[in-house]
Amino acid sequence: MHNLVDMIDMVEFNDTFPILANLVLAADELVRLGDAPSAELFLFTDNSVAKGAFYRGTSSNPKLFDLILRLHQLEMHYLLPLHVVHVAGQRMIAQGTDSLSRVIWTWES
Repeated sequence: MHNLVDMIDMVEFNDTFPILANLVLAADELVRLGDAPSAELFLFTDNSVAKGAFYRGTSSNPKLFDLILRLHQLEMHYLLPLHVVHVAGQRMIAQGTDSLSRVIWTWES
């Protein structure tokens, strides 16, 4: 979860995912102009505990709590609705995106 939160939080400093970077930067510009962006961000994870903590808004685990807090702060800063969706780990592996959460950005199709 930490890698995924970092990817959203520091997207303007990372050119690995240009579409995500453009979305976040466009949302930031709209917020500065006083308009609400008309986009939503979906975060798919195989971590059901993190998903549950996001929707509860808290966790007894201090590290997970900090990640959840950062995600909610990003939501408020960019006025960008964020949806955390649980996907089975085997499905993510089969589809090829499981490595993204481990910061492995190249994979064979």
